[in-house]
Amino acid sequence: MYILDKIIDQIEKHKGTKSSYVLAQAVVSACSERPCPSLLKMAVVLDDDSKDMIIRLLSIVRESDYSNQDQDDACSRIFSLFPELDSEPG
Repeated sequence: MYILDKIIDQIEKHKGTKSSYVLAQAVVSACSERPCPSLLKMAVVLDDDSKDMIIRLLSIVRESDYSNQDQDDACSRIFSLFPELDSEPG
């Protein structure tokens, strides 16, 4: 899915930043039943472009290229970048 690829590309480009970690948590949440980072955290940490991506994630099932497989693949990519997210409850 385009939106997931776009977000993961941004995460990889800026790995190690708070915003990348928050975006990674949001992708995992959009692709599973795991809780999302708080709205307060997103408001404080993310820039406007990242917030726009979060808004797209809120309607992920309406994306024209929506795919459960792509969601699974995105989670796998996130877990390879942030293994600790794979062990969080949810």
